[in-house]
This record gives sequence, structure tokens and C-alpha cells, in this order.
Amino acid sequence: MKSIKQGAVLLLVLLGCASPAFAGPPAGRWRIDADIWENSFNAMAEEMFKTLPEDQRDETRMAMESQLEQLKDPEAGGLARIIAFEPDGTVSVEGGDDQVIAEGSHWEETGKTIKIATDDPTDLAFAGAVEGDTIDMHPVLDADAAAEAPWSRDLHLVLRRIR
Repeated sequence: MKSIKQGAVLLLVLLGCASPAFAGPPAGRWRIDADIWENSFNAMAEEMFKTLPEDQRDETRMAMESQLEQLKDPEAGGLARIIAFEPDGTVSVEGGDDQVIAEGSHWEETGKTIKIATDDPTDLAFAGAVEGDTIDMHPVLDADAAAEAPWSRDLHLVLRRIR
């Protein structure tokens, strides 16, 4: 359940700062493909529900649906926010009245792969391939997390460059 909540609040992981300088192609402004995120979130939730005792399914389903609705709410920002990979390696999120920067989030590029993480080891990191104006990302799971919550592998995040 912890991994699910971490995945559901991915956008909070993407808020941030502090890392060495980078100026690779991913630097710029990106938007989350909300339809792909929602489909991914729902598929992951269905896989997770299969592993829960029946008496916990309804309550968990309602909590997850509530989280998804909060992410989709334009007033709250959530999936409508713009993620900026700054040239200095920090990650900022634009939305609402002003730019939001939270401490500890950063990006790094290795070849065609980009990784987004925070300084908090309990936060879920994401990595994926950069293909032109699209970044296709999945959670980075250690063996323990993958064993504890195998459905987390189904979480899928696609970012599209804003021109």
C-alpha cells in the first residue's frame, strides 16, 4: 500500500531542487499525459486489489479513487501542472499562481535515459527513455519494493515536451 501511495503522489516527488549542472536535451518544459497516467493508475490499482483481502478492497478502492480525482482536479494543479527540467539539474513544477519548487528533487540524464528522484530514499523515483518530444517513465524499484508491491511496475508516466 505504501508504494501505491507513493506512486499516486508522484507529482509531489517531481517538485524540487539541488543537483549538479546538466544541459542535455531533456532540459525544458514538459506536461504529463493525463490519459496515460489515469489508465496506468487504474490498471495498477486493479492489480493491487487482487492481492487484498476482500474486506479491504472497497475502502482501498474509494481512497485510491479519491487520490486520482484530486490529481485530476484543475484547481489543485496535479496532472495539469507543467514539469520543468532545469538546466542545473533541478526539477520545478509550474502551476497555479506561481512556480513551485520543493527541496530535494532532481533529474539526471545518462544517454537516452532520464531519472527523476528526490533526496528522500523513501520517495519513489522514476526513470525512462527520452525519444524526441516524449519521455516514457516507470518506477525505479529495488528488489524489496518489487516483491512487496509487484503491481507498482505497472505505473506508467509519459511526459510530452511543450513547444
